[in-house]
Amino acid sequence: MKDKTNLIIGIIVIILIGFIIWPVLRGGRVSNTDTTATTGETSADGASDGLGTAEPTGDATTTTTSPTGQTITVGTPAMASHTMTVKVFFPNRVQDPGMKMCQRVFPVSRTLPATPAMARAALTQLLAGPTSSDIAAGYVTAINPGVVLKDIHIASGIATVDLSSTFTTNVIDNCRLTAIKAQVTETLRQFGTVRTVLIMVNGKVQ
Repeated sequence: MKDKTNLIIGIIVIILIGFIIWPVLRGGRVSNTDTTATTGETSADGASDGLGTAEPTGDATTTTTSPTGQTITVGTPAMASHTMTVKVFFPNRVQDPGMKMCQRVFPVSRTLPATPAMARAALTQLLAGPTSSDIAAGYVTAINPGVVLKDIHIASGIATVDLSSTFTTNVIDNCRLTAIKAQVTETLRQFGTVRTVLIMVNGKVQ
């Protein structure tokens, strides 16, 4: 009878120990799962399309773990402003006295707010013409004032540019036309994705 009582007591003790240990073991298993999910997170900087030089976006990210164990990363835009540097090309009276080499143009740097549309931004700056400091340094433009960039498309190394009709207004000098094309072409060929430039005016190839 005494042996039977001891057996019952032993079984009860084992059951009680099981109730105490099981939650601890189960908690450790959940903790391991959460750690695995969290270490799998990745972060990425903003990418450029290769047109010019731009700083990364620097977006901040926060990470949380869903009830199913999946890691969710949420981006928060950084507050810092970012810029890019592009070049625009102009003839220069000082570096090319007499400007007899019609196709010869020289680069001037422009610092602009960063944008994925770098080629469009550079061409817009070119059409705006030289600044007062550029002019003081001998830079001029062969492009008519008021020319509007209607469209630009880059594919397979070819940049197709569509400009307003003002682009060719009163341009009858072959040397000037050569200079105009050189300005547009060199401004766009600074980008690694552009090998050839096709200029159009109101949709017609020049």
